[in-house]
Amino acid sequence: TLDVTATDVHDNPPATGSGNGRTLLVLPSITNVEVTEKTWNSITVQVTAEQGSLDIGGYEYSIKKVAGDEAATVTTEASATYTFSGLKEATEYIIEVRAKDIKNNYSVKFTTENVTTLEKVCKDGEDIQTCLTRIDSEQNPNNATLLHHDVQLLNGAGDNSYRYSGKSDDVYNYVCLDNQVVTDTPIACANDDLYRIIGLFKNDNSDSDDYEQYEMKLIKSDYATTAQLGSGQGSYSKSSYSTYKGELTTIPRYYWTSSSNSVNKWDGSALNTTNLKTNFIAYLKMAGRKENLVDHIEEYKWKVAGNTWSNIGVQTVVTAYQNEIVNATGGNGVSANTTYPAQIGLMYVSDYGYAANKDYWTTKLYAIDFQDYRLESVRENNWMYMGLNEWTITRRADISSNAFNVDREGRVYNNGSSLAVRPAFYLKSSTKIASGHGKKDDPYRISW
Repeated sequence: TLDVTATDVHDNPPATGSGNGRTLLVLPSITNVEVTEKTWNSITVQVTAEQGSLDIGGYEYSIKKVAGDEAATVTTEASATYTFSGLKEATEYIIEVRAKDIKNNYSVKFTTENVTTLEKVCKDGEDIQTCLTRIDSEQNPNNATLLHHDVQLLNGAGDNSYRYSGKSDDVYNYVCLDNQVVTDTPIACANDDLYRIIGLFKNDNSDSDDYEQYEMKLIKSDYATTAQLGSGQGSYSKSSYSTYKGELTTIPRYYWTSSSNSVNKWDGSALNTTNLKTNFIAYLKMAGRKENLVDHIEEYKWKVAGNTWSNIGVQTVVTAYQNEIVNATGGNGVSANTTYPAQIGLMYVSDYGYAANKDYWTTKLYAIDFQDYRLESVRENNWMYMGLNEWTITRRADISSNAFNVDREGRVYNNGSSLAVRPAFYLKSSTKIASGHGKKDDPYRISW
C-alpha cells in the first residue's frame, strides 16, 4: 500500500486524519492589514486575522521597495502589530503578511497597496533651528517670518534667538500636542491641543542639560479653559467681543495675583502656583495629550523681577526687552533680575512686541496719542494678538498690585483685574519635528 500526502505550495497539508473520518484542515486567513503609522523611516501595520482549525501562532512580515531588485526583508513575530524600521524616506514599499497557526501552517499572503514613507521635515544633520529656518525660507521666500535676532537685526533683541513675526495667516508656527499618530495626511488638531511657536531661545541655565542649546518656546494658540486651569474669577463671552479671534464661547479670567488687592510677586501668585504649576501640569499629563510631554518641558528660569511702567509700557519693544529681560530693576519687595524656576509661565511683554512685523518695532507699545500697538496696521500684523485682555508674566514694579497685559485693542497696558490666560513653556532641545507644515489645518507634530 502506498500512502500519499498532498500539500499546497506552502507545504500545508489540506487534511488530517485517515479514511472516511478525514477532517479538512482550515488554514488561518488575513482579512486586513492596516497601516496605522508612518514616519520618514518606519511603517507600522496592524493585522486582522481569523484562525482556522488551530489557534494563530504568529505572523510573517515581509517588506521590499517597489522599485529596484533588492530582496525582501522577512521577519516572524507573535504580535499582530509590527513596525518596519530603518526604511528610506519618501520611498514606496510593498508589504506582505502571512498568518501561521500553532503547527506552522501558513495562510495565503495578504499584500497591501503600495505604502510610501514620509519625507523628512528636518533633514539629516539639521538641528531644530536650522530646520525651522530652512522651512520658513521655503514657505516665505520673499518675506521671512522666523527672524534671527543677532546684532545685525535692526531693532532686534540681539540675544541670538529666532522669533516668529508677522501677520497670523503668514506665520506657519502651529504645533499640535495631541497623541495622534504621525501620517502623511493632515489630521485636525483640537483647539485645546493647538499651540504656536514663539521662537527658539538658547537656554542660559548652566545647571541644565540643555545649557546653550536652542529650545522651542510655545504659547497656547487660544486662551486656556477651566478644564485646563481650574475655576476662574469671571469670564469673557465671545459674543460680547468682536475683537476676539479664537473659537471658545466662554473664556475664563484669572487674577495675576491671589486676589484683586494682593502683592504682585510671581512666587506668591495663585495663577502661577495653582492654575499653571498645578492644574495645567496635571492637564498635560492626562490621556489624549502627547505622551511624556511634561517630561520634555524645561524647568526654565523665568525673568520675574519686572520694571516700571515708564521703562516698559511706553517704550518700543527693543527698549522694553532690555528693561524686562536684561536689566530688570525689580522693586516693591522683589530684587533686580529675580528669576523663578518653573515649567509653565506666560509670555513676556517683549515676546508679544517682537511677534509684530518688524516694520512696527519702532512703534511704542503704548502711547497717549494712540500711535501704538493698538493701531489696526500693527495688531493685524502681529500673529500673537488674539483680541482679549490677557496677562504677561511681567509685573509692574512701581505698583504693588499690577502686572503688564495685552489689552483687547492690541496695546500693552497694566492691570490688577482678572484677565484671560495663555500658558507658555519651553520644550527641551531633544524635541524634533515629526510631520506637518506648521499651518493651522496641518500643524507640526513633534517627537522626542
